[in-house]
Amino acid sequence: MILYVQEQGAVIQKRQEGLEVRKQGELLYRVPLVGLERLVIMGLAQVTTQALHQLSAKGIDVWYMTRTGKISFALRSPSSDNVFLRLAQAKCFFDKEYTLAFARRIVREKIGRQIAFVKEHKFTDTFDWRGRAEAMTALQTHLDEQSTMDGIRGIEGSAGRAYFECFGAMLTKLPFGGRSRRPALDEVNALLNLSYTLLCNECAAALEIRGLDPSLGFLHGVVYGRQSLALDVMELYRADVTDRFVVRLVNWGMLGAQSFQADRQIGFRLTSEGFRTFLEQYEKHMTGEAGWRAKIRAASDSLRRAVLEQKPWEDF
Repeated sequence: MILYVQEQGAVIQKRQEGLEVRKQGELLYRVPLVGLERLVIMGLAQVTTQALHQLSAKGIDVWYMTRTGKISFALRSPSSDNVFLRLAQAKCFFDKEYTLAFARRIVREKIGRQIAFVKEHKFTDTFDWRGRAEAMTALQTHLDEQSTMDGIRGIEGSAGRAYFECFGAMLTKLPFGGRSRRPALDEVNALLNLSYTLLCNECAAALEIRGLDPSLGFLHGVVYGRQSLALDVMELYRADVTDRFVVRLVNWGMLGAQSFQADRQIGFRLTSEGFRTFLEQYEKHMTGEAGWRAKIRAASDSLRRAVLEQKPWEDF
């Protein structure tokens, strides 16, 4: 379980084998430490020193995040010190053929999952989803011809444009004017941005716990301050985890126009109540029957084995 605290000005305190969350002296709720994996503080709240010691002793990380899902900083339990794993990861990275093959597999699987999502959806008769799905399938077939990372990314981008045309046609209750990142130009992009950020954080945490360097990626390369390997892994889950989740939130009316407010710098953002609903539904989605959080961790385990053995990563 992940505990999200978004009450501004709250204080998280130790209480026996659990935590108390209080605001202005009033008890808001108590949470046992049993089953708690991470404490995530959204915005401004305080954690007492005693509580931090207790969390550290139990191996529970503390993340401080903005309301847009970006990690400001994190207090982590000691991670794996397997230097040989890091050396193996670097060796794979500097192997051009390994890196290109890794990127091709990721993009092929990503497009395949996007196509599967499109085919499962029931579109109106006037929308030509078949033509777009066929175009995406044709792009997939050209991946093996690409001998540069730019070529692979070019196919990924072309397939993404066709996919997001289909994605927009899936939505029934909120407008979607095409993909926009920062700022989010509509409510749906605000949900996508937040969902992708949380998913990237999930992947980074799973990789780091297993001793891999989340910053040393293959498809996304190396950029200062970017969790490139986490981005590589999350490409596999964008359609299945976040995109399906956002379509359900919108089409089932869990979040509507009243759940958002316009922000001059970051575009649209969720209100406090909308954000609370989003986090509740996100946790249910990640820990529900599909077991997405467990699948991400299993994929990180298999990636660790592949890197150590200098073999292709195929078990995802």
